[in-house]
Amino acid sequence: MTEALVLWFLAAAGFALVLGHSRITVGFRRWLAPPDTATPGALSGSRVLCELIECPMCLGVWEGGIAAATGLVHVPFGFWLSVAVLAFSTSIVNYVLARLAGAFD
Repeated sequence: MTEALVLWFLAAAGFALVLGHSRITVGFRRWLAPPDTATPGALSGSRVLCELIECPMCLGVWEGGIAAATGLVHVPFGFWLSVAVLAFSTSIVNYVLARLAGAFD
């Protein structure tokens, strides 16, 4: 089980970095929230979604929650506790690995 969790955390962090900070997905992020139409200080719904995608911790909560809820990753607790534990642990691992990768520099 430990090996599966390590693999999960690395895959989730990689997915978060590719989706939120990679050149591969710049076109998608610009399509989602075009920078030229953004009003300074105001956030549209698509801009908020884009901000959540670009935040490794925010995306990690969703990754972990969905993985635990669907049974993709098994955590030996009750359903809701498993969802919470995997969601928050994925979030913090995403944050730490993103910091180490220099995604916030």
